[in-house]
Amino acid sequence: MSLPYQSEFSKKLLRGPKYAELEEAISKDYHVRFYDLDMNGHVNNSKYLDWFFEVMGADFLTNHIPKKINLKYVKEVRPGGMITSSYELNGLESNHQVTSDGDINAQAKDNFGKKLTKIRKKYMTYKGYLIDLDGTIYKGKDRIPAGEAFVHELQKREFLIFL
Repeated sequence: MSLPYQSEFSKKLLRGPKYAELEEAISKDYHVRFYDLDMNGHVNNSKYLDWFFEVMGADFLTNHIPKKINLKYVKEVRPGGMITSSYELNGLESNHQVTSDGDINAQAKDNFGKKLTKIRKKYMTYKGYLIDLDGTIYKGKDRIPAGEAFVHELQKREFLIFL
């Protein structure tokens, strides 16, 4: 068996942490629209981020920027239905979840920082990656080791990663 990018084969898969249940969450309902779907009829990964952030409101988002996001996809959201986006904020750390039909579909933990002044913005850039798991990190149910190594390297360098 040849492995992609001359990587070593490993069956170990790092799992994300367990997320605590939200106890006093602020929530908002959203309809899953046609344009929320990708070419395969699945909800686009970036839409989950929209739902996570939109519920936080303009006042908070105008003055804060995400510094680190851990996102966990639990169960696929079905097209045409309703989802509930919920969050709790403790200082500059937030916990989120998207639910539909009583099931948790996705969860996230975010750390926020204050937005930079215009002068500092001019000299700083933010780097991040949006990675679709299918074909990049996984091929079917099999993990692609080089993809996992790439994600670990991004985490080590503290890049913003959306999986």
